Amino acid sequence: MSNIKKFEPYRDLFLLGIVSSIIGVFLWVLFYFNLISVYPIQSHSRTMIMGFLFSFVSGFLMTAVPRMTGTTSISSRHYLFTLIGHVSFLIVSLLGLTFLSQVLSIGLFLNLLLFFAKRKRAMKKTKLPSGFIFIPVGLGMGLFGQILILLAAELDLNTSTLGKLFLYEGFILNLIIGLGSRLIPILTRKINALSPMDIKGLSPRLLLMEALLFNGSFIVEAFYNSSLGVLIRSIVFVIILTKNFNFFDKIIQPSKLAIGLIVAQALIPLTYFLVGFFPEHRAHLIHIVYIGSIALLTFLVSVRVTLAHGTGAIDLERTSSSIVLIVIFMMTAVVLRVLAPIIYNHHFLLGTALAGTSFIGAASSWLLFLRPQLFRAPN
Repeated sequence: MSNIKKFEPYRDLFLLGIVSSIIGVFLWVLFYFNLISVYPIQSHSRTMIMGFLFSFVSGFLMTAVPRMTGTTSISSRHYLFTLIGHVSFLIVSLLGLTFLSQVLSIGLFLNLLLFFAKRKRAMKKTKLPSGFIFIPVGLGMGLFGQILILLAAELDLNTSTLGKLFLYEGFILNLIIGLGSRLIPILTRKINALSPMDIKGLSPRLLLMEALLFNGSFIVEAFYNSSLGVLIRSIVFVIILTKNFNFFDKIIQPSKLAIGLIVAQALIPLTYFLVGFFPEHRAHLIHIVYIGSIALLTFLVSVRVTLAHGTGAIDLERTSSSIVLIVIFMMTAVVLRVLAPIIYNHHFLLGTALAGTSFIGAASSWLLFLRPQLFRAPN
């Protein structure tokens, strides 16, 4: 691991993330067939957020941030420490050691925040590209959310709802806003896309307004009015799609990756709109964002990262049928997880198990598609 060019962080961490995602959804299949007795909602949530998503986030940021900022790559010692932390979290979570898994989760957030802060400090007075402020905000939201959840469990404080909103939604959606503002227009091949390294672009006032309204909506939802909070998020994300992601701009060259990204980002405001008007179905409807937006965006963005850093076969993102298969599997999982329980409530566990199976199909398609890039030495 001393040769960072050969062992780039995304390779191991993406693989760990994909394994975690398969384990996380397979718990529902095991429970449906009575192969495990413990209702897996907590272990599923922890494994998907910190095992799946956080592994991909760590792999992406630890690979991309040094390149985008012109700073040093992660050291082999720090890289090994990070891998041990992620694997340890997955093990203790699956063993049901809730307190220890939450402590490790806090450690993982601090580790990634330290990595980002060191690169920012190394830049000295050089400014970050516009939108990158959402990276520490997102990581901070996740860290604070995990702390609030831990305090609720250990000290019986009324912080669980806000903590879960921060960790389950605020953490990753802030990163999607920040990184997506630079990457999504490029990946969807929009006509006015800016380079990720360009510090110009979005208005600081616009970004500040988006950050305050979006993150403030979690407090509104937790302590004032849940429907109002999610409707604020829906409106803010319509602005983000229009201004940040260039959603309505012309596509220069259509690609299968771009189509999947367009679907995934459009589902975010749609989900919050539906949740705002049908709050009684929130537990089911929010999975449109979890599966159809957050998880699908994670799969698709990691496709570009892996192709670009691996064998360099970028054109596969435009032509590969594997990307179409990933999107189909994920949209099927959305329908099974969201609509089946609402329409056929007594078949909730069956719908969840089938959705998990479809998710595994998407994860397996991702792995088979990128196997040559992940297991060969990069260019």
